[in-house]
Amino acid sequence: MNAEACIVNAEACIVNAEACIVNAEACIVNAEACIVNAEACIVNAAVCYVNAMACYVNAMACIVNAEACIRKDAINYHKDAINRRLYKRLIIVETAIHRVSYLNRTILPS
Repeated sequence: MNAEACIVNAEACIVNAEACIVNAEACIVNAEACIVNAEACIVNAAVCYVNAMACYVNAMACIVNAEACIRKDAINYHKDAINRRLYKRLIIVETAIHRVSYLNRTILPS
């Protein structure tokens, strides 16, 4: 009876050992899947980082372009202001020339 009980216990231990081996293999497979997922997440994070850096670079380029446009507009504004002043001075000079020539033709020759 004791020998038979030992055989039953031994068989139960073998079944338990096989179940443990199956569970261990399942754990290894799950661990490998987790590693693959973690690596995929790392790759995705790296891609996101690269995309974020590209967006940052593009944003900085937009800021630089906007500043260049602002500077260009400011330069054009100042050029226009100078041209307006020169044009007004030109009109004043032309008016003065016409007046002097009118005076030379009318009043001064006599």
